[in-house]
Amino acid sequence: MEVLVLRLALPLLTMLLVTAAQRRFGHRLGGRLVGLPLTSCPLLVVVLLTEGPGVAAGTAAGMAAGQAGVAVFCFAYGRFADRLRRPLLVTAAALALTAGTLAAVSAIGSTAVVFALVAVLAVAGLRAWKPAAVPVGRTGAAVRWETPLRIAVTVTVVACLSGAVKALGPHLAGVLACTPVVLAILAPLTQHGSGPRAAAALTRGALRSVPGALAFVAVLACGLPWLGAAAFGVAAGALLLADRVTGRLVDTARSPVVFGCS
Repeated sequence: MEVLVLRLALPLLTMLLVTAAQRRFGHRLGGRLVGLPLTSCPLLVVVLLTEGPGVAAGTAAGMAAGQAGVAVFCFAYGRFADRLRRPLLVTAAALALTAGTLAAVSAIGSTAVVFALVAVLAVAGLRAWKPAAVPVGRTGAAVRWETPLRIAVTVTVVACLSGAVKALGPHLAGVLACTPVVLAILAPLTQHGSGPRAAAALTRGALRSVPGALAFVAVLACGLPWLGAAAFGVAAGALLLADRVTGRLVDTARSPVVFGCS
């Protein structure tokens, strides 16, 4: 019963908090929060409780590879949104690039190599992509559908993958857990409601959080077999440190971004 509650309640609460923050503070902060391991962490907690630290560590290693897909999706969607205009076309193009990236990265056997590759990919993308001004305002349609879709998808991903770790294997389950399903829904909804620049702000915010999320899952991949649940505390510290270092590397200048709120 406790595990079932974790599978449903943790992702539900985290997505409600993210939605409230995005509506209050704007698209970029919403993206920053979506890019954090809000799906990965509940899933790893459930796997740790049900399958043990070894399987949870393998799942975390898969999540490190999966962060490459998040980075590519965010960069591709943000760069294509203002060019292709049609949200579904932009989403399809970004997902195609994401699938190819995940297939290539999943073949790499070393977690350390994956970690370095994804970190370089995310930081290079952020340095090459300067944020643009975002017009204020969101439509009622985007707000009405965004919250239930986000919650339903996140709860489903955590519930299904945590129950399918044995069938899929921990590494593949970890990769799939980081597939940008939530972003693939949020980005076109945001573009439809507030325009391509708002969608770009959302996806760039998510990309900005990739190095921290990567550090989080990489520490768990190495630390769970030795530290058990205490590894989550170390991983949280690694996330904050990586986020701060990333800020020093890419946030060198203030940009004139105006964040839209509902």
